[in-house]
Order: sequence, then C-alpha cells, then structure tokens
Amino acid sequence: MMKKYFYAAIVIILLMAPPAFGKQGYYFKRFSSNPIPPLNIVGVALSESIDSAKWLVEEGLRKQNRTDAVFDIYIDPTYRQLKAQKAFDISFYGKSSTGGKFEAEADKVLDLKAAVTSLIIVDRTKKVRAFTQGGLTEWDDIGKVIEELLLNLDGKELITIAAGISGSKDIGWQTDLGKAKEGEKGKKVGFTTDFGASKLAWYKYLGQEIPDVKLKKMDNADTTLHDLINGKVSAIIVFAASTDQRSAFALPGIAHMTAMGDALYYDLTKGGAKPGSRNVLNAKHEAMP
Repeated sequence: MMKKYFYAAIVIILLMAPPAFGKQGYYFKRFSSNPIPPLNIVGVALSESIDSAKWLVEEGLRKQNRTDAVFDIYIDPTYRQLKAQKAFDISFYGKSSTGGKFEAEADKVLDLKAAVTSLIIVDRTKKVRAFTQGGLTEWDDIGKVIEELLLNLDGKELITIAAGISGSKDIGWQTDLGKAKEGEKGKKVGFTTDFGASKLAWYKYLGQEIPDVKLKKMDNADTTLHDLINGKVSAIIVFAASTDQRSAFALPGIAHMTAMGDALYYDLTKGGAKPGSRNVLNAKHEAMP
C-alpha cells in the first residue's frame, strides 16, 4: 500500500526537486584560496526499521528521484507515525500548527519537534553553530559558514554570519553568532517564518554541544552520533524515512534536503568546489581549537 502513495508523491517531488547535481561543484562556491579539510556529513534516517530506511533511501531518493544520497546514512529505528503528514504545514516556534506527525528517539533528544528534515552544522568540539529546517536558506551563506569552520579562523572556529537576528535578511536559519548578537541587544528573536506569530525561539542547542544519540549502521552495527562527528566539522542531516503511507507527502521536503547534502558532499567533502580568490591569513585548519 505504501508504494501506491509513494509513487503518487513522486509527481510532487519531480516538480519541486532542484536540478540533478553534477560532481564538479554545482552549487556551493568557495570564497577562500586556502586548502581546507573535507566536510564530514552524517545522515540520520528516522525510520521504523533498518529495512524501512533502506527502502526509502533506495526507492525514494535514488531510484525514483534525482537525488543520489551519496553521503553516509545511519538509522534511528524508533520512528512511530502518529498522524498523516500534510502536503503543506505551518510551523509556529518550530512546532507544527496541527501537532507532531511522528515521534522518534533522536527527534526527542535533539529537540527537533517532529520536523521532517533538519540540518545541523557542528564544529570540531561538537558545538552547534548553525541550524535550519526545511532547507529554505541561502545555500551560499550555509556554505560560507561551513568553509569558515573548516578554515578554523584564529584557531577558534570563528564565523562571521549572524543569521536569525532581528531585522536581518537571513530567513529560515540561525547561527550561534546571531543568537549571541541578539542576546547583546536583550531581545528574543527567532527562527524561520512565523506566519504572524508574535514570539519566536532559538534552537535549543544552538551554541551548545549537541546531545549524543544511539544510532544503527546499515549493517545493524551500533554507533553513536558523537562517535561519528568527534573532532570534525560536520553537517548532520536528519530526515524522516518512514514507509508508513501517511508519511508520503513528506517526500518532497526529504528529497530537497538530501539534495543539499549531495551538493555539500560533492563540493566540500570531495573537493568539487573550486577555490576562491581570497587568501585567508588567519586560517588555522590544522590546529584544534
């Protein structure tokens, strides 16, 4: 029964998905001419089982969609569907206006509020430096923050984009620098479009160490999120990977976020993005902060 709903949702995916990604640095542009270490990418599939996750990745993202999903994907097999996923849903303060559609241990521990997709950027010390859900961000800005972290500016992993601050042009994502600057002004500001809500909130773990989560490898071996990201600048891509027919309308958003993961992999993990023209003198990527 899931396949019937799944293939119907493919029509939506093909209309919404970005163009196929090449392997020569199609989307992310570098600003520095400095050498940088590879970005570590960790996919976390929230699913009912390892087999369900494998089916969704193979059928939904690789065979039926123009998404390669080439980065490593690990599984939280505690997913449980609560109600049908909507084709379009409005989020207030990071929570769906119609309630959470599923639950999973990783979603609970990371405080992702049953979002279909989340992108969490962490530095070498496991601190959350940037956060977005849905991928509705300027990809160049995400790429710049990641490159700055890879460069390890001043040996302190400094970044320069204060995303999420009130009055900024940055929509749909946050950085810990934005949170710090907003705190200096004594204001509360928030994350993503609020559709008229009067109060917004920063992601709970922004600027803090990301909690650890137990995960499974595709071969059923045990691992943890901290083991996968330890000492590395990492992009953690969390997405629902359910085969429950009520989750079919989540597929377009999942395809979009995993396509971003592919672009990050080709450009900043495999080195497809061409170096920029600026020599960053305070880059210390070989030094641990």
